[in-house]
Amino acid sequence: MKTKPENTIEFSEKGITIYLTKAIYDTIEKIARTEYKDSRSVYGVVQTYAVIQAYSRLSYTNKFVPIHRDIFQFISKRNYTAYRDLLCRYNIIEYRKSEYTTYKTIKGENRISSTTTEYRMASVIGVLFDNDKTVPVHIPMPSDYVVALQKKHKHIGEEYIDAEDKSKSIMEVNPIEIMVVDEIARLVKDVILGKIKTQRTFEKRVDKIDTINKQINKQINSNSDLCDLIKRLIRVSNNKHIAGNNLTQEVGLQSVKHHNKSSDKFHYYKELQAECGALDECLTKRDLYHLSRINTIPNYGSADKIYSALANIRKPIREFVTFRGAKLVEVGDVSCAHFTMLPVIFKRYDIAIPSEELQRWVILTQTADLYSAVIEGTNISRKSIKATFQPFLSIKNRKQFLYGHEGEELRNREAICKYFETHFPAIFNALLSWHTLTDISIKQVANQVESDIMNPICDRLIADGLHPFRIHDAIHLPENEVPQLNINIKEEVFARINNELFFDIYAKNFIASSICSLSKLSR
Repeated sequence: MKTKPENTIEFSEKGITIYLTKAIYDTIEKIARTEYKDSRSVYGVVQTYAVIQAYSRLSYTNKFVPIHRDIFQFISKRNYTAYRDLLCRYNIIEYRKSEYTTYKTIKGENRISSTTTEYRMASVIGVLFDNDKTVPVHIPMPSDYVVALQKKHKHIGEEYIDAEDKSKSIMEVNPIEIMVVDEIARLVKDVILGKIKTQRTFEKRVDKIDTINKQINKQINSNSDLCDLIKRLIRVSNNKHIAGNNLTQEVGLQSVKHHNKSSDKFHYYKELQAECGALDECLTKRDLYHLSRINTIPNYGSADKIYSALANIRKPIREFVTFRGAKLVEVGDVSCAHFTMLPVIFKRYDIAIPSEELQRWVILTQTADLYSAVIEGTNISRKSIKATFQPFLSIKNRKQFLYGHEGEELRNREAICKYFETHFPAIFNALLSWHTLTDISIKQVANQVESDIMNPICDRLIADGLHPFRIHDAIHLPENEVPQLNINIKEEVFARINNELFFDIYAKNFIASSICSLSKLSR
């Protein structure tokens, strides 16, 4: 019998193969024989279990994971629902059916949005002494679907292994959408490399992509939209010229000349470009859209927050963005920024925090790491707790914050509540009571405070002849401009917080000396 480790996943052009322990395999097979006599149906039940197990391994989770019904249908057509329900009756798996919601578009059109049915293992089966013996189970699927699964697996493993919501959203991406994204990426690179020289060849490739795209009705709704997206991607990904002279005029791929008379201080964003490697990191059409627009001038939204396509692209894609040929480097990032700015948020709304607790909070957030403090003594990872902090900022009551969560996420939420109740009870109570004091959300106020602090710093850098790029609560510069940076951005942020926060000279001096002492100890 072929034996490989239980966590082995093999990809091939004809599908994927996973390995089940012999004890698990025998258990599933025994359950299947209670319902079916023919070996084909029995193996279909085993494969149905294997699909759910495979997706759990691919997404690095033992929680609910979305699985498109196409995958099951490659195994057993319509019979998979009977196989699935049999496994449910024996409490081997659980599933949550897809949910449908209706909404209106900006044009007033009625649309329906749906989630993908989610599955998870309900119980552990097998015996310990038999775990070294494994049995291969093959799950047939088209090669394009295999490539899509490999890409999902890679993205989750490299970037989102501890981010449940993000990994779930990646697993939910339709394999056909990933196929469309890959075809678009190949076409863009072929144009830039000069492999496509005529309008007819270009249009035939676009038509091929459009044919695949029509199987899903998301983001790109017509051939012209698709063509425009491809043209923008070619422009933003090509640093020198558009290859293929005929294409330049016939298809409208000539470089766009910008007017330099604009007085907009963010006009330099128009010079952002992307190396071709960025296309390989795109997983969804949303990724492609944001990438194609990185050279648009950002604008101010509510609370003076700067919105740009650059800030919307995922980090693996952003690694390939350049400004005048230089990559962008982070030069200032405030850990847990909105929580670091909480004292200013409370002060603006006359929420009093005892002086001793306030000073401890400022010292913690400006010299240490809040995430690490919360998880000290636990087995929770920093990346995992970081994702839970976002909803905690808008907590209304403890019960509501914990309701409906389980496993690791529940432990994360309980850990945060316990930490604040123990170490910062006044701040915890201030968060709980925020919604009773004003109709303005605390996140909106946090964004305003962040803008009031970060925007002037960017203005100062621009005045110094630099080109800062705001990405969330961090500032990036082209790597060749970093040596010209003459301020410590993190210290500048803390100084602005403390100047607004402490009018009392003693308190300001105490905070400053504490931070200075702790900084020396950490060196």
